[in-house]
Amino acid sequence: MKIAVIQFAPVLLGKDANYSRIKSYINDTEAQLIVFPELSLTG
Repeated sequence: MKIAVIQFAPVLLGKDANYSRIKSYINDTEAQLIVFPELSLTG
């Protein structure tokens, strides 16, 4: 099983920008489990 841990600085209150970045990370990895920071979607 491949696991990816993603760390990035989310945009404060930028749901659309954060969602776009998260989708990009998901599409770019071959991992079966991807872990994002707490509140990474809402900023």
